[in-house]
Amino acid sequence: MVVTRKLARMDNKMQNKTKNKKQIRKCRCLISLLIVAVSICLTGCEWKKALRDEKEPLVEFVTDELVYNGEINVLDISAMSGGTGKEGIDSFRKCLDEWREKNPSIVVNEEQFEAESYNRELSKRITTDNMPDIFIVGSMEAADLAASGNLLDITEYIRGSKDTTLYNYDYLFPYTYDKHYYAIPAYAATTQTILIYNSSLWNEAGYDMIPETWEEYAKADKYFEKQQIDTVVFAGADKKRITDHFLSSFGCQYTGLSWYKSVLNKEFDFESDSFKEAITDTKKLFNESGIICEDYMELTNKEALERFIDGRAAAVIGNYEDVKFLDNQLEPEGKENMGFAALPHFAKLEYTHPFSDKSLPYGIAISSKLAADPEKMDACVDLILYLTGSEYARILQDDHMLLGFTQPEEKPAGMGSVQLRLYRFMYEESIRCESYRTVMNSDVWNEFDDGLRKLLNSEEETVDDFTMEMQSHYMVWCRK
Repeated sequence: MVVTRKLARMDNKMQNKTKNKKQIRKCRCLISLLIVAVSICLTGCEWKKALRDEKEPLVEFVTDELVYNGEINVLDISAMSGGTGKEGIDSFRKCLDEWREKNPSIVVNEEQFEAESYNRELSKRITTDNMPDIFIVGSMEAADLAASGNLLDITEYIRGSKDTTLYNYDYLFPYTYDKHYYAIPAYAATTQTILIYNSSLWNEAGYDMIPETWEEYAKADKYFEKQQIDTVVFAGADKKRITDHFLSSFGCQYTGLSWYKSVLNKEFDFESDSFKEAITDTKKLFNESGIICEDYMELTNKEALERFIDGRAAAVIGNYEDVKFLDNQLEPEGKENMGFAALPHFAKLEYTHPFSDKSLPYGIAISSKLAADPEKMDACVDLILYLTGSEYARILQDDHMLLGFTQPEEKPAGMGSVQLRLYRFMYEESIRCESYRTVMNSDVWNEFDDGLRKLLNSEEETVDDFTMEMQSHYMVWCRK
């Protein structure tokens, strides 16, 4: 089922712009920005998505020529684990080079660290009072850094940016503190949960379209079992797969889209009926339905993908990186038969949508110390708006057919059929939800992942045991 949601946008025109050649122009608008709210009823709960806060006045941020001449120190990420996020980082670097060319009088000193060591380096800089001017912050750390006074409040610049109507403001939630923005989401948003299927095998099973319910998958499983083909393969041997690449999207069918905000707000209830039902059905699906391959807990990602390539699996649950791998490995006919879909749902669920988790777990922020140096601060603001705005969106889409925080002004063109089908699934045919790992403290998430794997591996472990233990770990973090 494809659900299309059109979010109305209102263009805001600025009036009475003041001129000042030596400084960046700022102009207060007399009209408050009208909020657009979209209400979707999910699993008996109403979810509301606000694109903008109508209480804040709009401030236009315009630059003709930056006054600052000097150095800007930038601390950012050079690579993420397993090579993920390469496209977003490459586009980030290309965009930074563009900005350098446009501002030759400003020297940008860039230091890079891999994601695994980045937070330690940033913590050391903060502790030793040696903060860079611009730096990357994680979605889990941003609010705490803002509360401690380390981040510059950039709310007025985000709202006054020339790209403000192109922003997806929902991505800003993790970078918000006390209703103000302290970082802008960076890099590319790629799906962590996608059902990749072989349309030819499903056609042979009698399906013109991929089924939408697990009940239909159970019927198809009877056919595939006779053909010695796995209906769905899953790489459960790899840590994080069960939470990041399955439960984040599957669980949203039960808890609704507001759950991730409640996790960050330290209000989530792991013992709620909806969450328990999601975990119960997860266990039934993996251990009792026969739909998922029996050896899923021993199957590595490489083995799962090879089984799909060889035609021994009708579908595989994977992510964006897996599609890239398959696109490089499959023969032309295999690529043509490769389709993409959201996870199915159980027929008992009244309200279902094609959820796929897409996150921007890193944002770009400015040191609060720059408030004392307005000219340098203006240059830094201009740089981070460039690195996350329409210029970055153009590069990211043209080079890699991906989207980030800012919507490009034009649709993609000139890419291969696999990339185009994947683009449509990720950004047009599916509804974005968050990855559990993006909004959970790393200690809580590790306990969550380990606990869920233990639950699936044990007949004695119960859902009540798991959810009660998770609530305990979560409350420890909440009290910190």
